[in-house]
Amino acid sequence: MRVLGLTIIMLLLLATAITPRGVWWALASWQYRHPDKVEPSEASFFITRLGAILALLLFGGMALMSLAD
Repeated sequence: MRVLGLTIIMLLLLATAITPRGVWWALASWQYRHPDKVEPSEASFFITRLGAILALLLFGGMALMSLAD
């Protein structure tokens, strides 16, 4: 069961690493009347992508260790 949860988390992180703007539009833009005017900056998307890649590596290691059990 842990592997399934880690796999779902890893898929979401992979989507964030590939296209952080798409994930923002899918999950957060609905909160704003004019989302194109409040879209985060390129620097924010870069930091989001970097964090997603680091978390993906962390959760990938956890998944591999979970499979070893």
